[in-house]
Amino acid sequence: MRLADFSLSVADLDTATQIQLNRNHQFINVTDIQIDNQNLILINTPNRKALTLTQFFMRTQNLSRSMRITTQNTDSITELWGYRVLPENHSIALK
Repeated sequence: MRLADFSLSVADLDTATQIQLNRNHQFINVTDIQIDNQNLILINTPNRKALTLTQFFMRTQNLSRSMRITTQNTDSITELWGYRVLPENHSIALK
């Protein structure tokens, strides 16, 4: 998913909404971002609070809108393709 597409699709959500990743049917917090070439890599650090949409947009406001939103494990980068709104958790889960 491109940063531009994500930004447009969540524009109407509450900016305090937290960002999580859906990994193996579990939700883990997105706590930071890293930039690698044309990838925006979502990072999870255990025991840290999830980024909110406001924090995410503040950190990405000067980046190219064509950057791909990804996650990384030990040996590969995986592009994320969508998200699910979790109103009960006041969050969204990217997958």
